Amino acid sequence: MASKKLDIPSVLLFVLSALGILFGITAAVLTLISAYGFSETSLAASDEMTTLSTSVLLISIGMLNVPTLITSIKRLLKKTICQPKISYLQKANYYLFLWLLIITVGFFISREGNKILLLAPLTVAAVFIPVWWLIEFSRRGLPRSTKLREWGTLTIGLTITPIVIISIELLLTAIAAVAVMIRLGLQPNLSSQLHSFLENISQNIGGIVEFEQSQFEMMKQPIISAAVFLILGLIAPLIEEIFKPMSTWFLLSRPLEEFEGFSLGLISGGAFAIWESAGIVIQMSSQDWLIAVALRAATGVLHIGLSGLVGYGLARSWRQKQFSRSILYIITAAILHGTWNSMTLISGFSSSLFNKPGMEIFVTSSIISLIFIIIIFVSIVAITLKINSRLRQDLARPTEPSL
Repeated sequence: MASKKLDIPSVLLFVLSALGILFGITAAVLTLISAYGFSETSLAASDEMTTLSTSVLLISIGMLNVPTLITSIKRLLKKTICQPKISYLQKANYYLFLWLLIITVGFFISREGNKILLLAPLTVAAVFIPVWWLIEFSRRGLPRSTKLREWGTLTIGLTITPIVIISIELLLTAIAAVAVMIRLGLQPNLSSQLHSFLENISQNIGGIVEFEQSQFEMMKQPIISAAVFLILGLIAPLIEEIFKPMSTWFLLSRPLEEFEGFSLGLISGGAFAIWESAGIVIQMSSQDWLIAVALRAATGVLHIGLSGLVGYGLARSWRQKQFSRSILYIITAAILHGTWNSMTLISGFSSSLFNKPGMEIFVTSSIISLIFIIIIFVSIVAITLKINSRLRQDLARPTEPSL
């Protein structure tokens, strides 16, 4: 007799994927309506590209939830679900060559003001393809998890995870901001500087030179710089590395192989990289399009690799009943992530002061921070390759028959 027990995970994934599709399409339509339906004046080319890119992104993310919807329905109807192929790396390699063509075409289009709108679909493709390739390359040679787990992980990473992470980060950032404001309230001069700085940002008063100068003056204040580095270098990375592999947390009470934890962690990191990278690239000017795409592809290595590390660490620790060891994997990922963020902040801040007299120390700081970024990048790649190699060795090792 078939079991009539309700499959709660499949029901939740069905609801979540349906909401993801509905939200993606609805948000895209509302974005287009607000831009073209209620605007009294025609949009500038850059604003129009941002609007179209955002709409294409939202629709694409909505469509990525379709496989989860279909698979969960099949699971609930007790229909046979075809397992995914062992590897899609070869297909991903072909798309990587297509990606090179896309960014080449995008570079020339970004220089043509009258064709800039064509960047909208290219931007989304330029973000998605390297993320997919990094996931497939990182888990090459390893068995696949079930179709529902893989697509369900992507759905969770595209829907629930960003909301949870952003909500917690905003809450803690608000608390830190209040603490800084209270502290600055005891120093009227600093408080007025902060008020002027925020006013210039909101009203876009002055040029980039004035903005960089006011930013430099604010960051000279120890309490402000400490708060910024605390948030970007510690709080945000720790929150992200805990919650990015959310689906792995849900599956720890079920039989979860180490290679599954690693693979699902990679997918979770890829989902987060899609949201973050697309959101940043869309806001960049067309002149910086190629640089933004290339840099975000490199950042994808960070998110995908570290989430794979945490997912692997969680599955390995729980299978070996060494629960405290999972904390070590999370802290390691958070330290690497936080150092990357801090070095990127220092590098970006220092590079803006290259041409200022008496700022030679910032040139040195930028070079040192860039060296650290490269070291972290290489370390994450090495860790990912090492985990993949260990898993393949473990799977190839024959199991001893029980007596």
